[in-house]
Formats: sequence, C-alpha cells, structure tokens
Amino acid sequence: MTDNASVSVDNFIITELHEAAERASKKVRDRDAMRRACNKQDVAREELRKRVGTLDIAVDLIRSGRDP
Repeated sequence: MTDNASVSVDNFIITELHEAAERASKKVRDRDAMRRACNKQDVAREELRKRVGTLDIAVDLIRSGRDP
C-alpha cells in the first residue's frame, strides 16, 4: 500500500466516524449504517482471529487496571 492509499483510507475512515458522531449527537438512529458497522466489525474480528488466534486478555487487563 502506498502512502497516498493509506491517507485516502484514513480520510475515508475519519469521514465515516465524523458522520456517525454527527448522527449520534442528533440522536438519529440509521439502521442501515448500524448494520453496515456491525458487519464490518464481524469481518474485522474474524480476520484478526484468523491472523493471531483467540485473544484472551480481558481478565489480565481488568486485573492490571484494578490492582496497584
């Protein structure tokens, strides 16, 4: 991936996040946007699981945040 492609993807993501934040601030529930976001999250989670396996870090994170 070139630097220009990276910037373009980053700008796209920033634009999506900005639009989602605008809708949320106006308490607008766009069901299609919500469904697309869930689908993207599912795909990303599955890709991560295939690449690095199951991440079992929640308990350690909670304990490190709670214990001094």
